[in-house]
Amino acid sequence: MIVLLILVLCVALLLIPIGLPGIWLMVAARYTKKYGGSSRAAWGALIGGVVGAMVGVPMPIIGSVIGALAGSFVGALLGEYSTGTPRPYWAV
Repeated sequence: MIVLLILVLCVALLLIPIGLPGIWLMVAARYTKKYGGSSRAAWGALIGGVVGAMVGVPMPIIGSVIGALAGSFVGALLGEYSTGTPRPYWAV
């Protein structure tokens, strides 16, 4: 699992020169698990961030950053809800 995380972080760093916000992807993958999210939520945040960055928001310069942020949030939310385990908001 650690090797996979390192691979994902390296890919995220390679996305930066082509204009996609790789730092947002690294943050989403790392801190989802740290703050009590499931593995599905971490993968959802990563995939949602990539899709959101590619689709973007029709806004010059910062559209891909906003898209990546929104995509990470929606991906993590869908990933957490797909586990089927109800958890109260205070149980982290």
